[in-house]
Parts: sequence; C-alpha cells; structure tokens
Amino acid sequence: MENVKIKTAAYAAVPVIIVSLMIGILAQIKIPLPYSLVPFSGQVIGVLLAGGLLGKERGAIAVMLYLVEGALGMPVFAGGSSGIPILVGPHAGYLLSFPLEAFLFGWTLEQKWKYSFALLVPFVNLAFGTLGLLLYMNAKQALAMGFYPFILVDIAKTLLVLSIIRRSLWKKTS
Repeated sequence: MENVKIKTAAYAAVPVIIVSLMIGILAQIKIPLPYSLVPFSGQVIGVLLAGGLLGKERGAIAVMLYLVEGALGMPVFAGGSSGIPILVGPHAGYLLSFPLEAFLFGWTLEQKWKYSFALLVPFVNLAFGTLGLLLYMNAKQALAMGFYPFILVDIAKTLLVLSIIRRSLWKKTS
C-alpha cells in the first residue's frame, strides 16, 4: 500500500516539475524594451499555462518551484538570468507575484464566468511588478516602464493561453 502512495505522489509531481521547467524555457523568449528595465518575455505564458493546465494549487506550486530553481542558480529567469539578486531587484514584484497569478488563473477557469475574468488576471502581476519598480523610480516612470507597455501584450498572451487550454480541454472531451 505504501508503494502505491509513493507512485501516486511521483505521478502527481512529474507534471509540476515539467511545467516549472517549461516556464524556464518560455522565459528565454525575451524582447528587451529600450526604455524599460522590464522585457517582454514568455514567462507569463508559462505561468498562465501552469494555472490553466495543472489547476490553481498545483499550478501555483509549479511556479514556486520555478522560482526556487532560479534562486538556486538555474538559468531559468528571463534571458537565462538566475539567483537571489533577480528575486530582490527591479523584477521582484513580477516574479514573486507569479504564483498568485497562476493560482488566480486556475481559479478563474474553474468558475462559470471564467474567460472574461481570466483576461484580468495578468493585471495582478502588472500591479505587483509596478509596485516593485517603485523602489527604483517614481510612479510615473514605473507605470511608463512596467505597466502600460505590457497591457495589450499580456492580454494577447492570455488569449493565446485560453486558446491552448480550450483546445486541450476539447481534445480531452472528444
């Protein structure tokens, strides 16, 4: 019986580990903005996929594992960066809110009014990220560099993830 519990735990852990590594791979898609400390990256796609594919709890755990991987030196953050300084620097607000973003996205997909509210989830990340930038610049600069440029891009990323999730769920039910 105990052997079955170990196998069950291992089977439950494998998707979480795979998704945490997927976020790190997607983070390598990095487009620097000449006027901002914050680049466009594929991290948000990975974080939303974590919540959407694994559910709110396991998605948030996968994202926390991703943050631990980066903190321990694996080059999984945007552009291959890693380490504690990234988690306490200008990007801290964005990175540290990723587990909440995955959780909220997973939660919204469990609700009946899921898709319209899901489009708002990335704004949580943008808000925390912008608050983190306030430690390095004034509010006008933080909004100009860390919030406004990402609104349409993050909505597009969310629509892309919703499309992937829908197709994934459609295939499961067919």
